[in-house]
Amino acid sequence: MEKKTAATSQAKQAKKVRKAYTRITTDVKRRAMNLIHIRLPEKVLEMQKIITGLPLIDSASIKAIESEIDAIGASPVDSKEFSRLDPSQRVGRSAKVAVGKKRKLDDGASSASESSIDYREGEERPSFMDTHVASNKKIVELTNTIKKEVIEMIETMGVIKLYIQLNIPQIEDGNNFGVEIQEETVGEITKVEDMAFAMLDGVNKYFILRGKLVSKVLRFPKIKDYKESIRELDGKRYLRLKMACVDIRNSYMTLHDIITKNEEKIRKPRGESEDAMTAMY
Repeated sequence: MEKKTAATSQAKQAKKVRKAYTRITTDVKRRAMNLIHIRLPEKVLEMQKIITGLPLIDSASIKAIESEIDAIGASPVDSKEFSRLDPSQRVGRSAKVAVGKKRKLDDGASSASESSIDYREGEERPSFMDTHVASNKKIVELTNTIKKEVIEMIETMGVIKLYIQLNIPQIEDGNNFGVEIQEETVGEITKVEDMAFAMLDGVNKYFILRGKLVSKVLRFPKIKDYKESIRELDGKRYLRLKMACVDIRNSYMTLHDIITKNEEKIRKPRGESEDAMTAMY
């Protein structure tokens, strides 16, 4: 009797889990259909609008940063005078700061404060340590826009890929042409995901490299090649960001084209009638 009761309870629990699981898979398929037929075309139009608004070479943003780059290495001003300057007036300027010896703590360790490290009493900290150098605002704005687009693309690709994978039928001999189409489509989606993650990696690399070049300009302000390298880096980065927008648009267009042209094979790879688990609506 107890075994029968336990089996009945287990069957009820399994039925409850299956219903919850079916709700999730149905929601995935519903979202995927909305993405394929509505969101993908919308994203193509949105990305085209962004691309149209971007000039091929952003000379304006490069010129805007030129004066700030050229100002780097200007003679340092007195620290009190520096503190009275507005943030906009501090760009490219630096302050003279007198620094004391390292302070010894009770346990014998040296204080780790920035103002007491590596300098002797009365010695001035190098001016570049207090210099404010702005980022290229246009590139920062465009980077933030593309990051949002890339994150949305990754989420979109994840839903569509899961939908296709859920439609892959049981492995059988023969009649696998539709399955091959499904697998090829999943492969294309995976390539788009890899491209998106590579775009995110490129953001960090650009800012690290630019920071290193700026530090070189601060240390060697009379070497013009370092300043030119920043201008070239900004110009190249802008061009890559614009091409990233083009790649995102093209990826949406390509996937929409592939999926809609082969939708019947993706939904019913072996031509069988759909059951409750594979129905779209």
